[in-house]
Amino acid sequence: TIGVCGSVFYSISISIYFLCIAKFEMEEKNIRKYVEPFLHGVPVLYSLSTSIYVLSVNYFNPPGLFCWINPPRTDGDNGDDKNSKINQQQYLAEILGWLAGGGPIIFAF
Repeated sequence: TIGVCGSVFYSISISIYFLCIAKFEMEEKNIRKYVEPFLHGVPVLYSLSTSIYVLSVNYFNPPGLFCWINPPRTDGDNGDDKNSKINQQQYLAEILGWLAGGGPIIFAF
């Protein structure tokens, strides 16, 4: 999650930096003072906060070929209450995946 979020937001940051230089013709000292803290802060804070949250709710689990946001595996009990809880956890995991990974990509466009 850190790599997915961070890389997309840093790509956006580079685009904003070039926009400030080329389009708005900002001086380097003004970019360094006013813009650059956000260009580094947003990618780092967003990726770290989403990763820490997903880790704290124990949703970093193997869904197959790689580790991604996925609810913990169950012991195989197929009771109705347990299936309902599993479906809710899977739904939450899909939403977290889209917010953490898909949100920055959609925002980039």
